[in-house]
Amino acid sequence: MVLKRSFCGAFKEVPGKRILRSSPRSVHTFRPPLHAFTLVELLVVITIIGILISLLLPAVQAAREAARRTQCINQLKQLALAMHNYHFSYGTLPAGGLPMPRANACTGVCGAAYGGHGWLEEILPFIEQIGVYNKIDFRVAVNLEPNKSFIRNLLIPGLNCPSDGRSNYLLSHRRFGNSSCGESCHMTGSFNDRSQGASYVGCMGPMETNCCGIPRWSDGRNCQGNGYYYNGEPVAGFFSGGPATYSFQDCPDGLSNTFLLGESLPSYAIHHMYFFQHCVATTNLPPNYHKVAKCPEQIEQVITDCGYSVWRGGCGYACCNDMQGFKSNHPGGLNMALADGSVRFIQESIDYRTWVFLGARSDGEPISVPQ
Repeated sequence: MVLKRSFCGAFKEVPGKRILRSSPRSVHTFRPPLHAFTLVELLVVITIIGILISLLLPAVQAAREAARRTQCINQLKQLALAMHNYHFSYGTLPAGGLPMPRANACTGVCGAAYGGHGWLEEILPFIEQIGVYNKIDFRVAVNLEPNKSFIRNLLIPGLNCPSDGRSNYLLSHRRFGNSSCGESCHMTGSFNDRSQGASYVGCMGPMETNCCGIPRWSDGRNCQGNGYYYNGEPVAGFFSGGPATYSFQDCPDGLSNTFLLGESLPSYAIHHMYFFQHCVATTNLPPNYHKVAKCPEQIEQVITDCGYSVWRGGCGYACCNDMQGFKSNHPGGLNMALADGSVRFIQESIDYRTWVFLGARSDGEPISVPQ
């Protein structure tokens, strides 16, 4: 029987009804049912997170590369401005390689090729490295004391591209191990030494190095000279590997139409080392030609086809020669400094004739840099 409140507030019984009472304990211990993720739901969530990461990662990598490329542009521009300041002070650009000092650890052909000071050493006061400059003895070669000990293991900040995986990497001189020149000739004088690789090299224009990596045109304008660019032979660009010097007045094609400096990957090119007279590159080879030639990096020991044993298309040294151009790790191209001091990103797909003519300062082809 159930008691039911009436309108006036009194209780009355309702027949046929029973009162169901719940225990106070059961009220306080009631809990809502717990739900866990099923395996399928967990896999779906993980998949969604993976997709989001895969979408964001390329954007993050692209942003980082853009920052690295900007830093590289700034560093290259600083070198170009240093060249202008040097030109203002001396009326000419620095030599690609200073006249060989009388005091040299090697003689003959090897003495002419190795041991000379390079263009970077000449502009050190103009990139706030006067302390380094004052410690170099230009009366003796880099492979003799006191230069040998000082240059060895020396790293100067701001001279290596951050996109190069071996940026600020001290490269071993054992890369010269197959050379016919003696051990004492190379760089700071020993195959066990290390010195700073060059991310930025001077432009000597469309010149032959040891041979023409890209076959010579009928008029010869894409591969000039006879390969002895380190002996002071005139070059089409602004820098030879030897004592020849040029001024901006020697550029009738226009400073904004001519390359001055550009990028390189020193782990591919054994001669692209700072404190070395061969720190120059040719525009006979297209940009980023290392991707085409499929040559390996030369990090410790030089590859065998630099040892005069492999000839490809009449060209000795094969990969060593094919790596004497401009190259970088930037996706799709590289940075080049023009003689007017500006820096432009050049697509590796640039027309080859345009590339060749941009490397020469007086070929009568004042071609503008493609936009």
